[in-house]
Amino acid sequence: MTVADLFRSVARTFLQDRSGNIALAFALAIPGVALLALGAVDLSAVQTSRVRLQSIADAAALAGANEMGLAIADEVATERALAFVDGNISDWSDAPTVIKDIAVIEDGDRRIMRVTLRGSRPSFFGNMLPPG
Repeated sequence: MTVADLFRSVARTFLQDRSGNIALAFALAIPGVALLALGAVDLSAVQTSRVRLQSIADAAALAGANEMGLAIADEVATERALAFVDGNISDWSDAPTVIKDIAVIEDGDRRIMRVTLRGSRPSFFGNMLPPG
């Protein structure tokens, strides 16, 4: 038996062997599954931050609206809402960068306290996902 015959025999045996297919498929699937899992964790953190910012904005609007009923000037109510937002953001250890927009809006005979918070935080994937 020559070296070429031996090589063909080994190659034929190797190509016909199907016992490692599941291991190969698993090894090829691991990076994709890991990427999906890490993406899910990152999106979960984004959603948690969004919900917390919404809660802070709602509570700040209520605090400012309560102050609007007592105060003569709208600036006092907006300062109260801003202080509420700043206090809650400072207590948050991994808080996103927040842009605050707090205003009293006149709607006919009503005054409305509007609190808008826009948060931005670095993504786990270095902002490969859409911003937000």
